[in-house]
Amino acid sequence: MLVTIFKSRIKFLKKKIIDALILGKVNDLEEAFLAYQSYTAYFRASVSQNAKREITPINLKTTVNSFFRQIENNTNKANIEIDKEYLNQYLITCPMHPSEWLSILFNLYTNSKKAIRRNKSITDGKILVKIEKIETEIHIEFSDNGDGISNDIKEKVFLPFYTTSNPVNSEELDVKDNSGTGLGLYIVQKIINSYSGVIRVSSPSDENYSTSFKIILPANA
Repeated sequence: MLVTIFKSRIKFLKKKIIDALILGKVNDLEEAFLAYQSYTAYFRASVSQNAKREITPINLKTTVNSFFRQIENNTNKANIEIDKEYLNQYLITCPMHPSEWLSILFNLYTNSKKAIRRNKSITDGKILVKIEKIETEIHIEFSDNGDGISNDIKEKVFLPFYTTSNPVNSEELDVKDNSGTGLGLYIVQKIINSYSGVIRVSSPSDENYSTSFKIILPANA
């Protein structure tokens, strides 16, 4: 009920406002609300699963598809195209908590979204999730066409509180996507390492992308 009221009032305001700056702020408010709505729906489902404290093999096709379906409003608003390549029929990890994949995908996505916004040379963002099974391992490649990661900080990005995000300042109009705690990739690495996996910054396999995070996890036995 409240969601319907909010949407109708935002629609009414956008018709009445003629000031470009105020209209921009209303659009930002609408985008933030839609993102919140998408994320909370996915969080609720994942936390509900994790409440059982049971680990289970993760079907990455289903998990990745579900995540991006839930945040579709956000990717559309941000002009980010999501491509997925599944190179094997069975892409199932070792037993893990379902909510841990929420943390992994959420942090990788928000990291890519910030990098894309910082890249002023592009108008549309692109994210590629490529997954394949190689012998007893699952290889996940999460790439974007953002501003890239220089060689001298490839190892630092996994340190706690280290962030490549721009500092918040009075001239930044969209600070919500340009500031960060520096804990996202640290959390992702801790989760991956806890299952004897690895994550690293690697060169994208596709020349249309600038940055890639490569994750290797044991496949389900």
